[in-house]
Amino acid sequence: MSMTSSFWVNVSARLENLERSQTWLAEMSGVGKTVINSGIARKSSPSADNAFAIARVFEVSIEELLDNEAGAAYIRKTVRNDPGAIQVPDRIFPIVENLLLLEDRDLAGILASSEALARDKKGTPGIIGQAATGIAG
Repeated sequence: MSMTSSFWVNVSARLENLERSQTWLAEMSGVGKTVINSGIARKSSPSADNAFAIARVFEVSIEELLDNEAGAAYIRKTVRNDPGAIQVPDRIFPIVENLLLLEDRDLAGILASSEALARDKKGTPGIIGQAATGIAG
């Protein structure tokens, strides 16, 4: 199964498990309904922005929808071939450039930490404060 095919298979499975429609996904993600419908029907490659938007709706990493290793490679290739593929604020672009240099296993650790912080917003200020203290000290 190709990487893009697995993306849409995973999207379809999540919609089915949540008992949600493609229309719901389009509304929640901001991705056009025709893009989602044709992606699922034809297994076309999602743009990086659309893949990220859909992953955010399901509260999963894009790698999870793209089957991990292949997903990370796809995103790196997309961004390297077309740096404008993902709209990144100028102040964050150097961070993204550095992340692209990391190995998949390192990215997975950063992603897991980021997702844990995002889920536990109440504890995030304390964690960030501890990190800042460690950097400053």
